[in-house]
Amino acid sequence: MRSHHITALIAVSLSLFAAESVSDMNGPNIASSVAANGQKRCANMFKITALPPALANATMVAIARGDSSMQAPGFSFKVNRGATIYLLVHDRGTAAIPSGWTRTSMKVEWTTDDGGMQLTDTVYKREFPAGTVTIPGHDGRDEGGAFGVPNAAIVTPSDGAPGDASSAKPLSIGDLSSSLEAKVVKFAAGGTRLSGNIEIAVIPSQLNGASIVGIIRGDRQSAAPAWKFSVSRPVIVYMLVHDRGTPSIPASWVKTSMKAEWKAGDAQFTDTIYSREFAAGTIDVPGHSGVDESGNYGIPNSCVVIAK
Repeated sequence: MRSHHITALIAVSLSLFAAESVSDMNGPNIASSVAANGQKRCANMFKITALPPALANATMVAIARGDSSMQAPGFSFKVNRGATIYLLVHDRGTAAIPSGWTRTSMKVEWTTDDGGMQLTDTVYKREFPAGTVTIPGHDGRDEGGAFGVPNAAIVTPSDGAPGDASSAKPLSIGDLSSSLEAKVVKFAAGGTRLSGNIEIAVIPSQLNGASIVGIIRGDRQSAAPAWKFSVSRPVIVYMLVHDRGTPSIPASWVKTSMKAEWKAGDAQFTDTIYSREFAAGTIDVPGHSGVDESGNYGIPNSCVVIAK
């Protein structure tokens, strides 16, 4: 007999490197901050809209944008113990990357201050011992001659790469409604979009492998219901909203540039992804009120959950 509420334990990473571990910063208007969606991509401008969960909440070091007609300079800082440095390289032109840096599959998305341009970084990584970390300049430029923005650095401990849950307390996702057939599964291409027969086709690389919480499809002639679940620690929730009609999204949810694609049978569909930070406790997921011309409502919103 199924209990009314089911609790699932999920191991989720937390990549944290204290800001005081970074010192002697040397570069144009150089500044350190906490890597997060909404944070500045350069020290003085732009805004991060999609950050890989593995890099969230780590220390980020960046310099000012500078003159786009000039090659973006490098900078340096010191770490007081061994660190893994993640290098954010603007995807503009062909920037020279010194040997020793390894390209990863991760991407960072960001926008200009007015939101008019959507831009991306490719992420590289390298191990450094305690001491000076030298960040290279960016010499790539576009067809109009504009150079890429300066590289940025995200600093994490070298004693466990991001994604290693051994140093993090597990995240408990619970209070899942049995009447809505709620469940938690891995978010990955080929997996399920929610507790129905809906297959995920394409997902943002930043969210690959995280945990997704969803409920049953329900009656397509009725608005998808609101629902809730609980978490044992602070999280960032990425809500997948079916692109059908014009659903009402509470203002507390921030629209990102990320999309997910999925299919039901031969039909192809997309989600727009919103984000919101929550403290430990109850996560309230809004319903989906969007409807198409045939009177079919969107499927219920699903949530990808990342520990902070």
